[in-house]
Amino acid sequence: MQIQHIYRQTDKQKSVFYAWFEAMHTRIDLAFCNLPESTACTLSMLIKDEISRIEGFADRFNPTSELSFINRQAAQEAVKVHPELYTIITDCKEYCQRTAGAFDITVQSASHSQTDIHNLLCDPLEQTTIRFARPGMLLDLCGYIKGYALDKIRNILESSPCTDALISLGNSSILAWGHHPNGQGWPIALPGQPGQSVTLSGACLTTSGNTDGHYHLINPQTGQKTTTTVPISVITRTGCTGEVLSTALSVCNDSQRAFIFKSFDKEFKLGLS
Repeated sequence: MQIQHIYRQTDKQKSVFYAWFEAMHTRIDLAFCNLPESTACTLSMLIKDEISRIEGFADRFNPTSELSFINRQAAQEAVKVHPELYTIITDCKEYCQRTAGAFDITVQSASHSQTDIHNLLCDPLEQTTIRFARPGMLLDLCGYIKGYALDKIRNILESSPCTDALISLGNSSILAWGHHPNGQGWPIALPGQPGQSVTLSGACLTTSGNTDGHYHLINPQTGQKTTTTVPISVITRTGCTGEVLSTALSVCNDSQRAFIFKSFDKEFKLGLS
């Protein structure tokens, strides 16, 4: 889907550019303030291209992606991985440890067990290779990759003339940059929490949870889908940390939750107004 956009000049010095397109199996929404229309169009295309690039190697549902190739081959042999994806996978292993196993990119594996994260063998000495120590394993970055995309988009914004923007990936992964045209920060309603909102600037709001009877979150401890319908929203500096924490806090037990709060300490707060 091509980028669609609306541009409004509110006065001689103020304008709003709003664009949207489909990617990452969801809708992407972009809002830029006080940029010439041509500059905003160029910036939105840069962001779309970066999201497409990330999708190209990290989408397990795309049979041509590098992640799909790993899932097909790594149980048979060590697979050499591009350094960017290798770093993502090793970061996710570290996040698994920091969340006491509540965040686990192997959770979609056949006959998943809590030891599967240890069956994911990453060898930096062998030219950054990935190998699965048992058949049936599968890596799924869905609980991480939108946050990674937000952090890459932040890099693009930092190198651009844009000082005020709001980026939303499916309404569940949001980056607030600068300020709303009519006030300080960006007021954002908390998903699934009527009447509650937060005001963000230079931060991410990430939400995980089951909605509308669609249970998709799996508890790595039990291997079962969770049935809670209460969404968890967290506010973080980086999108990656937000994705990991909102996912982990949506499936963890009380002891894991206490460990997570201690492990991440002041890196985040729950998104309550």
